[in-house]
Amino acid sequence: MFFGIAIISLIVAWFIIFSSSNSTEQKTADKKKFNFFGGKKTTLNIISKTGTGSGFFEEACTEFMAKNPNIDIVFKGLGTFEAIDYINKDNDVDAWICADETGAAMLKEQYSKEHQGKNIIEDSAPIVVTPLVLVGWDERLSKLSPNFENISISMLYDIVATGKTWQSLGGDPNWGFVKFSHTDPIKSNSGVQFITLLIQNFYERNNTSKKEIRVQDIADEKIVEFVKEFESNTAKQEEGSGKFMDSIILYGPSRYDIGANYEFYVLSNLKNAKGRWGKLRIIYPNPTIWSNRPFVILNGPKATKEKLEACKKFKEYLLSANVQQKAMQEGYRPANTAVSDISYLEKEYSQYGFKRIPPPDVPAPTPDVVQSIQAMIQRIRNQ
Repeated sequence: MFFGIAIISLIVAWFIIFSSSNSTEQKTADKKKFNFFGGKKTTLNIISKTGTGSGFFEEACTEFMAKNPNIDIVFKGLGTFEAIDYINKDNDVDAWICADETGAAMLKEQYSKEHQGKNIIEDSAPIVVTPLVLVGWDERLSKLSPNFENISISMLYDIVATGKTWQSLGGDPNWGFVKFSHTDPIKSNSGVQFITLLIQNFYERNNTSKKEIRVQDIADEKIVEFVKEFESNTAKQEEGSGKFMDSIILYGPSRYDIGANYEFYVLSNLKNAKGRWGKLRIIYPNPTIWSNRPFVILNGPKATKEKLEACKKFKEYLLSANVQQKAMQEGYRPANTAVSDISYLEKEYSQYGFKRIPPPDVPAPTPDVVQSIQAMIQRIRNQ
């Protein structure tokens, strides 16, 4: 009887311990699904850019999650055309902070073609804005124009397309050829934007104003030859705008004398450059072209009401005055029109050529024009 009671006691004890263990594991699992404040957590997967100029995004993300403990945000860094491909494959993406409205339009068009006409874009609104600018080393740009006022894409074309040296322009013979570049148009949006301005310059030279480029313009053999003459003399082209700016700072004038990039990338790196190679200066091409960094909310196959609402809430937070002011400290111009004071940018960067009011702009290229430009660049490279 004694041994029988002992065995029964051991069985009961084992059952209690096992149940307690399962209960603990279940509670741990539940904590992963539910936060301590109650309610199921909503995780947002957002594609954004990385590197210089992403600090305010990351800080805003951390602050937003602290204020909204029911929402987690996971960022993934991809370039414009990489992101379109990634989303088209129905990966789990809830929102995309893309380079400009052209990227959003391309995604909408391509996704619709591949998904029986479905519109994946729930909402899209600019978060910050920035124009495309020319950036170069002060010492060398002064040889093109002592007051920096007359430097243009037309002037650069005449220099780069013909392979001129700095010596021929009154510079140091040791500087070699004039080294200009932009990002790879097949991989990067800023590269496409520069080619757009290059084509605009072709029409200006022929006394024809083209406010909006069409596909048939890209097919014009005269334009193809015009672009080819320039592109064949450009320096190494990086795959992304951030990487290109990093290379300008890292290698200095040994690799790049002048480049085309987004204003905010340049502004956020000016002081770093000064300590390494000298002073960089911004030149605004006339016309320029804007990038408006829209926050695109996606209604993909894994979208839920909770995720869509959380995305809209995060978008509104990014547009708040406090976050917009922080974005300005990284060189962006605010998209929230209520934040009209950009004196911070003038105070910090006017010595480098920053202008409150850039020159007139031309429209960003449409998706079919972007694809035509990329095809043209590929054709030129294959020749």
